[in-house]
Amino acid sequence: VYNPAVPFTLHTWGKGSQGGSDFAGGVSDGTAGAAAMELHRGGLQAHKAWFFLGDVVVCLGAGLLPDDPTLPVVTSVNQCWKRGPVTTNQRPAPLPPGEIHAQTAPGWVHHDGVSYLFPQETDRRVRTEHKSASWSALNTAPHREARNDPKVPTPDVEGDVFSLWIEHGNAVGSAGSYGYLVAPGLNPADIGFFQQNKAPKILANTPTLQAVATDDAVQCVFWQPGTLDLPDQRRIQADQPCLVQWRRNADKRWTLAAGNPTHRVRRLHVRVEDPAAAPEPIETKFDFPDDAYAGCPQVREFLKS
Repeated sequence: VYNPAVPFTLHTWGKGSQGGSDFAGGVSDGTAGAAAMELHRGGLQAHKAWFFLGDVVVCLGAGLLPDDPTLPVVTSVNQCWKRGPVTTNQRPAPLPPGEIHAQTAPGWVHHDGVSYLFPQETDRRVRTEHKSASWSALNTAPHREARNDPKVPTPDVEGDVFSLWIEHGNAVGSAGSYGYLVAPGLNPADIGFFQQNKAPKILANTPTLQAVATDDAVQCVFWQPGTLDLPDQRRIQADQPCLVQWRRNADKRWTLAAGNPTHRVRRLHVRVEDPAAAPEPIETKFDFPDDAYAGCPQVREFLKS
């Protein structure tokens, strides 16, 4: 997520990558996991989360808030070398070079064996174009402009580039959000079945709570203490900012994992209600150390009662 109207501050290589928030971390039980960060950079704030379930990544963003609300905001989904045809649900024939293809309705984009799924209405753009540039120009253009140096390095690399991005427009406000799935190896012919039967569901995508679920797993980012209620009577509560994952294994065991992204939480209480796992709520306490391992996820295992 970035604001194309605000140039990034010029930094020396290896510097300037620090964010303006201490909320950055993840949770995992060794099989599935999630990560989240609060972005404060380039004149923009955003709550970003990634949920890793099997071969799929669910990417969520909420609370997109530019410092100047009149400036546009863009989310770059991917930009890479073009390898093979680019197709979409609206344009099954390969997209011609140089053309910008706009989509809004729920749908998908496929390129190089990877499907990008947009389950909700999203204003997105797809483009393929031939580009050339110079590696030596990276991070040096602002330096040249500052000293009025007209010399531009000779391009030493060129090729066809695939670009996919989301247009959030102007005056996004704290309600600005996005959500999409990245599914490597998913062919266009199988997308419909996958979406109906296997795709993770986005349950929440707000500045206070982001969550996804499958039949076997629930992953949550609690930006503040809160509760997630699922349609199937499952419920997860946390009394501190954290990441939580509740997952069923094949051997009638469940794992509850918790992450401490701010490194400041010393004790976390998580309450899980899942009729398939236990008739009564499961109350769990996590004590995090006050040292270099404060952000290390902790895992508890439960056998069906």
